[in-house]
Amino acid sequence: VEVSTFIDGKTPDKVWVVYSTADERIVNERVELLPTEEGLGKFTGVIAGENGRGVDQQTTYYLAAGDGRSETFTVSVRPAPHVKISGIELTPPTYTGRPPRSQTIGAIDALEGTAVTLRGETNIPVETAWIQLFNSETAEDRSGQLPLTITDGTKLSGNWTLKIRDDGTYPRFYRIECETREGDREASPPLHAVIIRPDARPEV
Repeated sequence: VEVSTFIDGKTPDKVWVVYSTADERIVNERVELLPTEEGLGKFTGVIAGENGRGVDQQTTYYLAAGDGRSETFTVSVRPAPHVKISGIELTPPTYTGRPPRSQTIGAIDALEGTAVTLRGETNIPVETAWIQLFNSETAEDRSGQLPLTITDGTKLSGNWTLKIRDDGTYPRFYRIECETREGDREASPPLHAVIIRPDARPEV
């Protein structure tokens, strides 16, 4: 969040914005405001939030210069949707005789033909949700989408089967994306790796 202020009269040696977050992980953090090139007593600075990730929760701040300080202002933030994977069940092809297995991590490593059932939960209600497939780690290298079912606004579920294309390639990464009724999305959902291992079917 960029903060700007104009100082009338004598220019102070330092101008600060002092901010605190609602969860009190940051309390009275001081950020110096610097004079702009245009002059005229204007100072600007940025409230970068924890570890420079930006302001992601309600934040209060005030300006301080010399012996003076401003009133306290409040920045209200609407939370972005975020998905936590509750569990993934991997059911190998029947002919393998292998039992299903469950996991809570997002990375998938399984035989071709394995049926995947994914369940997750969002921090706030969402309107739509889907699995975005990628051929590589490059965000532009997309490889289709798989719809997810939403229950009670926050519970997600979906099913798909791991397949290798005729040319030997397959989507090597995926991430879960969702959108609220207001159109809000998570800025950078985590990317999960996929390994599909070919398995020759038994000859009859």
